[in-house]
Amino acid sequence: GHVIALYLESNGLRGSLPYDIITTLPYLSSLNVADNVLNGIFPSLNSSSLIYLDAGRNYFTGPLPHLGDTPSLGHFDVHSNSLEGNVPSIIIMKALSNNFYYDISSNLLNGSFSFLFEENDGNGNNSYFTFRYFNISHNRFIALPDHLANASNFHNTANEWDISCNMFCTVPR
Repeated sequence: GHVIALYLESNGLRGSLPYDIITTLPYLSSLNVADNVLNGIFPSLNSSSLIYLDAGRNYFTGPLPHLGDTPSLGHFDVHSNSLEGNVPSIIIMKALSNNFYYDISSNLLNGSFSFLFEENDGNGNNSYFTFRYFNISHNRFIALPDHLANASNFHNTANEWDISCNMFCTVPR
């Protein structure tokens, strides 16, 4: 048999995740290690099978995990860690285009999200907003365009999105 799901939430696990946890379990579709005492840099997520990842409420540091080749990934949750650095635009574009659940809140992440709002469908509607949950709150993100405040400019099918408690300033369009 193959391991397809690994649920280790709230087990008091300590230490770091093995760097090859994803590649040594090629059929793994769900990984939940949330609410433990795991630390270190999160391993790369290079898996065509991975659909669900929850590693929230731990002590991971360093950059966001590289999503690599994860065409099936639909749930990505690493909230409440100590992840830092910029969020690569490819990660955000993936999160916003695939009915994705995306939570990177309560970390030390930074950078600008203004690139998200530069392209639209010609009617002023941003065509990228097809996520079901998008939470980047409680980080150090900056620079949103001034027209973000006018939600009527954006077509989105999100059930919920939260960009609160950052360091946003507006950027002229």
